[in-house]
Amino acid sequence: MILETYAEPRRYFAELMENPAQLQTRLEAGEAKARTVAQQVLTRVRHYMGF
Repeated sequence: MILETYAEPRRYFAELMENPAQLQTRLEAGEAKARTVAQQVLTRVRHYMGF
């Protein structure tokens, strides 16, 4: 049951581990997305704090 439940995530993980370039691309995309969200949040916080 557990192996069946997590079969797809395990397959995806194995695929990424076999292809470092694809992993790096995904990590960079995640970083860019996180920076965008963080910048928006920091802008709001600064606004409310009067900076």
